[in-house]
Amino acid sequence: MFKVYFADDEQPIIDELLHIVDWRAHDFSVCGWNADARAAIGEIAARNPDLVIADIHMDGVSGLELAEAVIRLTGSKSKLVFKPLPQDDPRKRKPD
Repeated sequence: MFKVYFADDEQPIIDELLHIVDWRAHDFSVCGWNADARAAIGEIAARNPDLVIADIHMDGVSGLELAEAVIRLTGSKSKLVFKPLPQDDPRKRKPD
């Protein structure tokens, strides 16, 4: 069974990820989640998930900084998938 971990600073998104997919039916077990990116980095290093699904824009630490830390700590064993911002999100940069 593969392990999946969720990192998103919005708890409702984590709740949705936990319930929108029948992870066990796809041979995954959820090994953790955290809304705090800094805490998630330590948990990911300790739990060594096969897949990390993370928000690209989190408070305090960006998804890319989280990826760099995960790669450094796990030797890039975990695969990372980023959840992009919706088109109308005000945090999204506008093209110049």
